[in-house]
Amino acid sequence: MERGARIGFHAAYIESAGRASESGIGNALLGSYLTQIGLSENAVVYITQAAPTEMTWLNLRDAKQIGIEVLPFEEQTPATKPAPPVTSREASNQEISSRARLFVKEINARLSRINAAEWVGQLYADEVISYGKLRSRREIVTEHRLYAEQWPERSYSIQDKSMNAVCGESGLGPAQPAPQVPVECIVTGTMEWKGRNVARNVAASGLSAFTYVLRSSGDTFIIKEVDAVPRRPTTYTTAY
Repeated sequence: MERGARIGFHAAYIESAGRASESGIGNALLGSYLTQIGLSENAVVYITQAAPTEMTWLNLRDAKQIGIEVLPFEEQTPATKPAPPVTSREASNQEISSRARLFVKEINARLSRINAAEWVGQLYADEVISYGKLRSRREIVTEHRLYAEQWPERSYSIQDKSMNAVCGESGLGPAQPAPQVPVECIVTGTMEWKGRNVARNVAASGLSAFTYVLRSSGDTFIIKEVDAVPRRPTTYTTAY
């Protein structure tokens, strides 16, 4: 953000008969996109809370509270030491690492909103190490389906600054052209999760550290291993 700049947000809208009308579908798509790029639920609410004819102006205090990272933009002067050149291999690994983080965010965004057991099942290898045990893809899909039935309302919120992805060529031996060499990524981070079952009057929440081991497959990835370790005791509540 350059000095003196102003950044403002308002809800998505459509124009009808010359009047601006807030769009529920537009806001839903906007919220999905903002979640995919790593913003928190609080940030999504902040960005979409103003009416189409109003504006929420971003300030540094609000940005810190809702988890929007704001960096000052400074003009580069001749005295500024230039950054070292990035090699093509480094650039490639950075791009793959970025895609790996987005891949994990997309999984959690979808699992937060819909019963995506079949969809996410397609992303797993035939056999997966899940929470320390070797399991088949069918077992993983069944596990996701049962969890969705147990917690019809659920959300997974990744703490964006906790995410890290390390990628490199899998296997040993001489280097080969990138398209012929499968790449593996280890994506780690911390996630806050919540679940609620209105019919049973129960809710649960917790904080977990997660690890995904991914293998590149064309423009996407295949999940080879997944694990989560509780960072905060799970809290259960019951309403009567």
